Amino acid sequence: MQVATEERFQGMGIDSAVLQRAIDYAKEKSAKKLVILSNTILSSAMHLYKKFGFKQVPTTDMQYGRVNIQLEKEL
Repeated sequence: MQVATEERFQGMGIDSAVLQRAIDYAKEKSAKKLVILSNTILSSAMHLYKKFGFKQVPTTDMQYGRVNIQLEKEL
């Protein structure tokens, strides 16, 4: 899944609400962890992921050219 927030809607908490819902859904489905592939240039996203407890791990899937960081959260 790819997620982005239009600039005019940024800063309204929508990104936090979407990420929280994704976490809740994963827990409902008995997922053991969530994995995010991203790019460190997206500083707002990096802040959000860390705020929600995602931790940087070694990148295991480089099929996307723009990905330079992998984050995971145990559920």
